[in-house]
Amino acid sequence: GVVPTSLGNLVHLEVINLRRNNFTSEPSSLELSFITSLTNCTKIRMLDFDTNPISGTIPVSIGNLSASLQEIYANGCRIRGTIPNEISNLSGLFAVVLSGNYLSGSIPNTIKGLQKLQGIDVSDNKLRGSLPNDFCQLPKLSGLFLNANKLSGSLPACLWNISSLRHLDLSSNKLTSSIPPSFGNLKDLLVFDASFNSFYGNLPSEIRNLKVVTLLDLSYNNFSGDIPGSIGDLQNLVRLSLEHNDLKGIIPETFRFLVSLETLDLSQNNLSGVIPKSLDKLLYLRNFNVSYNKLHGEIPSGGLFGNFPIQSFLPNEALCGATQFGVRPCKTNYVDRLKTFRNVVIICVSSAVSLVVLVLAFILFWIRCQKSKRLPVEIELQPVAEHRRISYQEILEATNGFVESNLLGNGSFGSVYKGELSDGMVVAIKVFKLQQERALKSFHVECEIIRNVRHRNLIKVVTSCSNPDFKALVLEYMPNESLEKWLYSYSYVLDILQRLDIMIDLSCAEYGLEGSVSTSCDVYSYGIMLMETFTRKKPTDEMFAGQMTLKCWVKESLPSAVIQILDRSLLRKGSENSLAEVDGVSSILKLALDCAAESPEQRINMKDVLATLKSRCHKRVAALHLANMGLVGSIPPNIGNLSFLVSLDLNNNSFRDELDLLQRLEVLEIHEFVYSEANQLSGSLPACLWNISSLRYLDISSNKLISRIPASFGNLKDLLAFNASFNSFHGNLPPEIGNVKVVTLLDLSYNNFSGDILGNIGNLQNLVTLSLENNDFTWDYSGDIWIFSEPGNLELVTKQPLGHNSQVLRQTLAS
Repeated sequence: GVVPTSLGNLVHLEVINLRRNNFTSEPSSLELSFITSLTNCTKIRMLDFDTNPISGTIPVSIGNLSASLQEIYANGCRIRGTIPNEISNLSGLFAVVLSGNYLSGSIPNTIKGLQKLQGIDVSDNKLRGSLPNDFCQLPKLSGLFLNANKLSGSLPACLWNISSLRHLDLSSNKLTSSIPPSFGNLKDLLVFDASFNSFYGNLPSEIRNLKVVTLLDLSYNNFSGDIPGSIGDLQNLVRLSLEHNDLKGIIPETFRFLVSLETLDLSQNNLSGVIPKSLDKLLYLRNFNVSYNKLHGEIPSGGLFGNFPIQSFLPNEALCGATQFGVRPCKTNYVDRLKTFRNVVIICVSSAVSLVVLVLAFILFWIRCQKSKRLPVEIELQPVAEHRRISYQEILEATNGFVESNLLGNGSFGSVYKGELSDGMVVAIKVFKLQQERALKSFHVECEIIRNVRHRNLIKVVTSCSNPDFKALVLEYMPNESLEKWLYSYSYVLDILQRLDIMIDLSCAEYGLEGSVSTSCDVYSYGIMLMETFTRKKPTDEMFAGQMTLKCWVKESLPSAVIQILDRSLLRKGSENSLAEVDGVSSILKLALDCAAESPEQRINMKDVLATLKSRCHKRVAALHLANMGLVGSIPPNIGNLSFLVSLDLNNNSFRDELDLLQRLEVLEIHEFVYSEANQLSGSLPACLWNISSLRYLDISSNKLISRIPASFGNLKDLLAFNASFNSFHGNLPPEIGNVKVVTLLDLSYNNFSGDILGNIGNLQNLVTLSLENNDFTWDYSGDIWIFSEPGNLELVTKQPLGHNSQVLRQTLAS
């Protein structure tokens, strides 16, 4: 039906999603009149009417839509006319998709007004004219799709300076231009397609700078000259298409370094020379075509070359090789046969000599063993080490009479002095204050602990001195002195990584709050020490009085005011990485608070603490983003070995696999998102998926998954967004769905769900977007049902019975 202009009455609308329906525009109007009505919707963020036969022109009133509009999707909507200049008024836009329509005219120069624009797709239209320089003034542009139009002329020189570009598709136009050396400025470019145009000239050697490019398609143009060997530096390149040009020279030997290459098409050029034999080492090469060139020599037969069809090599009449390639066999001349015979002789002689040497070595070894059996065995007993004894007088002399300049530190029950014994050995001497009430007990306790405990972080005891009036422990001297001195002296500066290394290396043996040793007490003290190490504030500082403690101070400052409590020396350099460093320290202080929870049962396990700190220190793989890479095949199981992985994005590839990988993700902390959108995964979901309690975002839409949503879905209590649309899920929604209290987006559309539509969805008070269309849901209908979704908004849900199916109409109204 017609998109109603009454949509404009819903002034609080933020998202309009009408995609993939049969909506049309008002037949009496040539324009998309419903767009004009939306000028009242001042909060609108997304307008999506993709894949509808709407038909009509874009009205100039589109420029009157709210500046909050960020996304417009109108692919395949039969839109005619031109792109109005007024679209530049939408200053908040970052994505515009108008592909697959009948748009004509030129791209408006006012496009430069869209300063936040990240992606624009106007492919498959009838746009004419040249590319405006105004694209160069879009600082955030990462995706530019202009393919399948009638654009002509040369490209603006400034285009190659848009360093933010990731995808650039200019294919199937009438562009006439050369590719300059400045093409190498696009160092973050992933995809470049300029096929089916009239580009000319040589390919620049600066192409080597495109280190991350995965697709390079320059086919069906007029490029000439040699293929630059610098292309061999593109180790991430998956597809290289240079067919149907006027390239000459040889196939560069450097192509052997294209270790990710799957498709190489050099057909219909004027290439000469041989096919480099090293190409058979390319393990992923699936498509290879050098037909219609002037190549000669032997076709490599190793690797995957045996899988390539005859058409890949014809008609290069000078090529030779195996009969399967449809070429003549290679002739073996006398010199070749002589070389082969010589190689065989060398191998045989070498093998014989090696065998003789091996036999002789075995005989000598056997003779020595026989002699050793007849020799008497002598055992030299080492003398028992004598315990070093030390007197009070020696200690007095070693410390120069306990002079203050040798004092290393004071404690409740003793003082530690630096001393030098008569043999020159430098030691630390802990002298106990026996006048203190529990000092004597402390001495005996320390002796007992040192006698029974061995640990690499405990200082080695050299000896002791004990008499009724004086007790001291003589310890190994640590020349780097105490952590306290390093933290609080302005003569020393510890950076973030040094402090992190120290905290990882520490063994916590504090007594905690109650004075008794326990794992929980150790973790508590470790947390307080973490806070002190990164804030340079002692728990006993004067600023901490009454209810204000070091822990409270840190807790109240996270995360927004962390820079106010951070040790200033950590940011002294003012480096460009300071924001990242502050963010890293913020996460460490959050970990410290988890260690210092009031209740011992709530404190984090020490093993988890160290694992988290090590992940910060050693920079392990925490995020793996492979979206839009054109990847195919199975998901490699060794991804499960990335034990620090927190973010996995496989969006928009062509994986075909069971979801066994997610079985391995059960042991990982996935607290950002797991995207598998728009792949071709099949089968059922593993039960362990619903036990990954750290999940926040889960998108498995647009696959071929067949599964139910079990009661254990309620375990994902921190889930913010769940998208399972466009699959084959079935069955009822479990009542435990009401446990996911914080979810804001729930998209179950285009599946085979059935049963009562409501369940406990009404309990999800933070829900903003709910999509249930195209399922078999039913409910006991007794009028409209109102669900409070968030303060100030409520959702009206009505049902219209349509036989086996039902249609759900959702509207968000102001209360």
